[in-house]
Parts: sequence; C-alpha cells; structure tokens
Amino acid sequence: MMLQTLLPDPIGKCVVAVNEIAGIAPIPDEQRYGFTHFYDYFTNSQPDWVTELRANERSLKWYLRLSGSIFSNVPGARRAVQYHLDRIIEIENEVEEYLSHHDFSGIPKGSCHAIGNTQKLDVEYHAFVFAYRRTLEYFAAGIAAYFKSDCNSFKDLPNVLTRPKNPQTVTAPILQLFNEHKTRFDFVLSIENSRRSVRDTISHYEFVSAGTFNLTYDGFRLVGGGENLNFNGTPNRLCDVLNERAGFLDAFLNETLVAFTNALHTHHSPSKATSD
Repeated sequence: MMLQTLLPDPIGKCVVAVNEIAGIAPIPDEQRYGFTHFYDYFTNSQPDWVTELRANERSLKWYLRLSGSIFSNVPGARRAVQYHLDRIIEIENEVEEYLSHHDFSGIPKGSCHAIGNTQKLDVEYHAFVFAYRRTLEYFAAGIAAYFKSDCNSFKDLPNVLTRPKNPQTVTAPILQLFNEHKTRFDFVLSIENSRRSVRDTISHYEFVSAGTFNLTYDGFRLVGGGENLNFNGTPNRLCDVLNERAGFLDAFLNETLVAFTNALHTHHSPSKATSD
C-alpha cells in the first residue's frame, strides 16, 4: 500500500496489482533472522572493509556479488522454494480431501490401485528441488565473495574456506556449520561416496516422480517418489517431508549468517586491527 500512496495513479495501483498477481510474499521475519542480523551489521553503520570493497572497480565486483547474493538472490530463491512447497501442499490437500470421502474397503487385501497422471505434483516437486539447490548455490557464491573468490557450487565452498590466505577466525565457524548441515542436503547434493542425489538424477539421468497415490482396502497414501514415501511403515505426507527440508534450509542459512556476521565483527574490530 505504501507504493500505491507514493506513486501517482494509475502507476501506484498497477504496481501493487502486478506485485499481488505475479509476486511472491517475503519469507516471515522469524524465518530470516540471520539475514536481518547480517544486514544490520553490513549497513548500520557501514564497516570500513565494506567501504573499501566499494572504493574501486576491481573490488567492487566482490561487493556486488556479496550484497547481491545475500540480500537478493538467496532470499529470492528461498521464496521460490516456499512457492513450490505451497503448491504441493494445495495439490496434496485437495487430492486427500477428495479421496477421504470414498470407501476403499472393497479392495482385496494385499492389492492396490495406483493412480497415475499426477504431473502437477511432479512438476512442483522438481521445481522445489531445483529452487532448493540454487538457494545453496547463491549462498555459497555470496559467502565466497567476501574472500574475493569465485564459487559456482555449494559443494566447493569448503575449498574456498580452507585456502591458506583466508582468516580462520572467519572461515572456521562457517566450515563447522557446513559440515554439520551438509548431510541434510543430500537430496540436492551428491556428496562423495554417497548415493546420487534426487537433483542430479532428475537433471542428468532420468525422471523422478513425486510419488504415486495408492488405494488399498484401508485407505490411500502417496508412495515412493524422490522422497521414498511410506516405504518404511511410517505414514508420511510429501508436504510434511518437504516442509521439514525447508526448515533445515532456513536453519543452515540463518545460523551461518549469524556466525559469519559475528566472525566479521570480531575480525574487523578496532582492537583486532590494533593487535595485528
């Protein structure tokens, strides 16, 4: 509404309408506290090292990559994760609502009817996977930019962090959190000596479904797919599994940004500079 007030009609109304139609709502503040923490440090008041990055064309690219990644690219990709998750929730809820009004007790025990053609669910699942991966990629690029290094893959971030020229006071907490969280991302990252990720399978090898709705005498469930739903005897909904994955992503991003910010504050503090 502020844009509508500031801009003359009909521009203000058009901006608001287009944003409502084509935009995606921001992630709630409580899910992005690390970004707020880093933004406050980065801008209020601007640290000397940031001013120095902006001082000449050669270093300006690192400033632009760092700020652009953390303040724009990563939040935008994370919003895409949420958008596709919300679509999955809607589809799964609608299917379950319809099926819940039917009696399947006539299906013989040990038999099931699989329902195909759930392409909307497949498409949104694939989009969720890719948005999740690019969130991590953009984040790695932003962190690496502080060290004036390129990083085009989240998996390569440790290689940047462990370069001898980089201060361990800054790299150590980031590397620790990377190692703590990386196994939670194995569905989008093919870690060495582990199974191929769902993301890599979809991108380079073959189609992976979101799952298949199975009807049995005792009801219905979404089975299999990239998340191996309901194969271990524990009832799982796709949206619940992916919502947990989104929570893992938020935890990593926020914890890492808080640790990164605190490490930068310490490393660039006047007392540190004097002691050096």
